[in-house]
Amino acid sequence: MRQLQLKHKDAIVEDAADRIFSLLGQATHTILERAAMDHCIVEKRFFVERLGWKISGQVDLIDPSEGLLCDFKITSRHVTSGGIKPEHQQQLTLNKLLAEENGITGITRLEIIAILRDFSKMRVGREKDYPKSQVAVIRSPIWPKEAAEAFLIERIKAHQNPNPPLCTPEERWQRGEKFAVMKKGAKRAIKLYDDAKDAANHVATLPSGAKVEVRPSEPLRCAHYCNVAQFCSFGKQWLNRKPETEENT
Repeated sequence: MRQLQLKHKDAIVEDAADRIFSLLGQATHTILERAAMDHCIVEKRFFVERLGWKISGQVDLIDPSEGLLCDFKITSRHVTSGGIKPEHQQQLTLNKLLAEENGITGITRLEIIAILRDFSKMRVGREKDYPKSQVAVIRSPIWPKEAAEAFLIERIKAHQNPNPPLCTPEERWQRGEKFAVMKKGAKRAIKLYDDAKDAANHVATLPSGAKVEVRPSEPLRCAHYCNVAQFCSFGKQWLNRKPETEENT
């Protein structure tokens, strides 16, 4: 993705409106930086050299008195479900490694401080697993230093490869195919299933007119969030595909 951004930087076109959340994130980071206590390390960029490249990473905050390294994110409430996201865990892990390589010691906690931009207080308690607050703290496991170093080297080699592999399904934020149980005339699904048979069994218990809608697998990042999808072989194939006809049963 990064190589495509560099290669096609003069051809990339983005709607300014798509950068609003990025603007809000930068503003929030600036305000939080002002509010940090004097003993904290804030918005600090660290550097190391590996495989002939200078690698850098910027940490949002390190509190030495708490052994804490954290990253602030203005994000969707969905980030709070299913544990810490792999990319967030990797980011925190590499920032910890870079900080330690620059003499910072005693980091024992890694956290994402998620500020949920789509939080609704009216939905608290009404929906299962809905966040209780607009701010969520998500802990990350601590990797052994050897594992962090190996991951760093792996990523550098991937970027140095003149013919990098396509993004993995995880990197494309690929959702699996879903089967939506719909009541007659309803616009929203009663429930989503991973298995068509389970969805059909549910429909059999409902009044006449209920149906199953097939919701195809979608690479969310390619479809909505990647600014170089049109230059990538997978992205072009996805963007130029013929819309699939949803089958109802």
